Amino acid sequence: MLSLILVELGEVWVVSAFDEAIAAQYEFEPDLVFLDLRMHIPHVLDLLRSLRSPVEAFLPVLVLSEESTKSTRDTALLLGACDFLNRPLDRTEVVVRARNMLLTRRLYLDLMGLTDSEDEPPTR
Repeated sequence: MLSLILVELGEVWVVSAFDEAIAAQYEFEPDLVFLDLRMHIPHVLDLLRSLRSPVEAFLPVLVLSEESTKSTRDTALLLGACDFLNRPLDRTEVVVRARNMLLTRRLYLDLMGLTDSEDEPPTR
């Protein structure tokens, strides 16, 4: 369902295993990452840690959860998650938050001089 919502914002890659996610980070150079707490929580937090280790550029991470404890949310935020989305997902909320994070990333990359002037602006 999430990939169907996000497809209107651009290319979507879905991975479901920790190793696939690590490889995808370098192979696809994502502009936005959604981490689902339905994966085993220690793996999600390890993945979040690894996404934050090469702090070359701002990479927004949104965490999806059905029920998460305050401790899990706090840990994820401290490790670099930008925001949480609760299930069941609301299409409008997902699209707006994703667009906001993509715009923030674009502005960061522009500010740091890491984009070409020919790059397309984010979808509004």
